[in-house]
Amino acid sequence: MAVPKKFDVLLVCQNSKVTTWLDASLQLTKLPINIIEAVSLSELFTLVGDVSHQQIVILDQAACSPLLEKQVIFNKAIDAPALVLSDSFNTKFAEKIPFSTVDAIPLPALTLNLLEHTIRSVLKDYIYTNKLTKLAHYDPLTGAANRLLFNDRLGESIKRAKRYNEPLSLVYFDLDEFKPVNDTYGHHVGDILLKKFVQIIKQQVRESDTVARMGGDEFVLILPNTHFSGLNDTTEKIQSALKLPQKINGISIEIKTSIGGVCVDRHHQEALDKAILLRYADECVYKAKKLTAPRVVIKMLESE
Repeated sequence: MAVPKKFDVLLVCQNSKVTTWLDASLQLTKLPINIIEAVSLSELFTLVGDVSHQQIVILDQAACSPLLEKQVIFNKAIDAPALVLSDSFNTKFAEKIPFSTVDAIPLPALTLNLLEHTIRSVLKDYIYTNKLTKLAHYDPLTGAANRLLFNDRLGESIKRAKRYNEPLSLVYFDLDEFKPVNDTYGHHVGDILLKKFVQIIKQQVRESDTVARMGGDEFVLILPNTHFSGLNDTTEKIQSALKLPQKINGISIEIKTSIGGVCVDRHHQEALDKAILLRYADECVYKAKKLTAPRVVIKMLESE
């Protein structure tokens, strides 16, 4: 597995001598890099996560101490590979650095060849881990979250709603007339239609929302911190977007779906339960299927 054609190296070092050595040494390697020097911790959190660039963060031990102190604010690891330069051969502390992939080199053992080899190794590990994560948590056809990730995200959303006394909404989609599309135009067209459906949904919702494929032509959307009015607005946006016919292999097809949605507000937190949310969302979509267009049923859940 090759390293990216071009990637950023973010230097987060409090020791200026280490920064100077790294800057000079990295330019002597054969790595296709863009060096960003003297990155402060506040700048780091702004720069890391820019999906338009592959990145690796290199930190000296002095820069790690405040980062470890800030770790309490993280709910999960920072999604970037990191290389830590330790002052001694004791690199145990590096295991606690809140990055998704971490390796460490003792400064007394640091050479140009070791630096280049370790950077390549950390990047490859990061890319490989990301691929495994995607295979484990996302539907390979549509890119939507799979059931495993959906259950985890819904569980976390329920915990957050309870902790911060926030509303939570859930939307269930059951595509209409999907079988005739497969039977008439073939499964390849049906597969493209499913992909386009997920793309359209993602375009209408926030990055913090989760679109999941439950199986076949059934999908679910988690809307954290969303009141009933927000649930209504979101379903209306999705309906409007889906009305536009999609060109698939030269064929104009309208994606039709029945929509069932439920909302639990902060006054009825007892209804914040996976089974309750899914049951009522499923009931709503069942009722929606019996309607003529628009096939949408949404409701506010109260305590059972």
